[in-house]
Amino acid sequence: MSRKIILVRHMETVWNEQRRYIGRTDLHLSDLGARHARSLAESLKNTLLSGVISSNMKRALQTAQAIAAGRELTSVIEPDLREIDFGEWEGLDFNEISTAYPDLSDIWVEDPFSVHIPGGESMTGFVSRVKESWSRIRVAALADEGDSDGDLLIVTHAGCIKVILGALMGLDDRKVWGIYQEKGAVNTVEVALTGDRVIEINDIAYRG
Repeated sequence: MSRKIILVRHMETVWNEQRRYIGRTDLHLSDLGARHARSLAESLKNTLLSGVISSNMKRALQTAQAIAAGRELTSVIEPDLREIDFGEWEGLDFNEISTAYPDLSDIWVEDPFSVHIPGGESMTGFVSRVKESWSRIRVAALADEGDSDGDLLIVTHAGCIKVILGALMGLDDRKVWGIYQEKGAVNTVEVALTGDRVIEINDIAYRG
């Protein structure tokens, strides 16, 4: 028994384009993000999907809805797959964070687990909720394997995908931040009772 799962990072928002930290802030996709969502939907039109799961943030939901359009699928909301809450760093770029929080930003670059962002979420808490969510999804996906045709698609955030891929590859939590995720990146994994594997990471070939 096995099940293929496609993990998609949401498309661009204005803050993504400006390289600003965005976690709890619930922005719509930008015009560029909406175009890229339609491009990915077109590239997946011949891929049979059995289900779509999305973070509860608008940027993820709009990406998922673009892919699900024209299919008899409704996006299932999974709030625990939202991005980390950046607290007082929300909406700032790294230069602004470095200026306002020089000591914390230096530590953040070296070891994010040693930093609790002011007003935000701890890295330990974030990783724990994402792993618990992924575990629930994985168990349900394998339980449904005999009854569902097609791949399961999940639209979430860069940090969440890094945690999931790191868990699948057996990486220490502190090592997963080196897994690069472009906006709109497509990652494909396979889960099975005999073991899971990563098939593809950070694919944006659909953009041409």
